[in-house]
Amino acid sequence: MLVKLLPKSEISARENLKWLFILRNLLLLAESLLILMSEYVLRISLPLDGLWLAIIAIGAVNAFTWLRLNSDVPARNWKFLRNCLWMSLALPCCCT
Repeated sequence: MLVKLLPKSEISARENLKWLFILRNLLLLAESLLILMSEYVLRISLPLDGLWLAIIAIGAVNAFTWLRLNSDVPARNWKFLRNCLWMSLALPCCCT
């Protein structure tokens, strides 16, 4: 019912979640490459346990998001907000 009232240019929560999923995949790839390059090419000593823990945590959330995107359950805006808050609040705790 509301779909007919909303303008076509408005982005749905499912599309936002899809883009968040894509951006997280790029983040995982870039972080993994940077960690490997820093540790083995540049010989910089890093706290690898915390960094890999953060990457595994992002990957787990991303896997859950992928399952969510492939289900028929409608995506809600608050779930998109929850994903964004998790990324901004929980990840600094993994790396300290």
